Amino acid sequence: MSLCVLFVNVWFVNWINGWRLHVRRENCHWFPLIGGVLGALAVFVLPVPTLRGYWWLPFVIDWGCAPGLMLAAIWYLRRWYASTRRSR
Repeated sequence: MSLCVLFVNVWFVNWINGWRLHVRRENCHWFPLIGGVLGALAVFVLPVPTLRGYWWLPFVIDWGCAPGLMLAAIWYLRRWYASTRRSR
């Protein structure tokens, strides 16, 4: 149960910081992959065996995993593309 509580805490902090970073344009930090790993471990430890097939869900709903990493990759690709266009 404590893994679930840790996952929810990290999930909440990551989404608040993602909102602050992209909507309010404030400088803040998020925790990549920590929430997803804690959530996946929590799913495996839960006493309900049918939930074990959903180990991937924390990686999708945590800002520090799929959403945040995809936006970070897009940001770096746009930055790289802009720098290559300037150098021509």
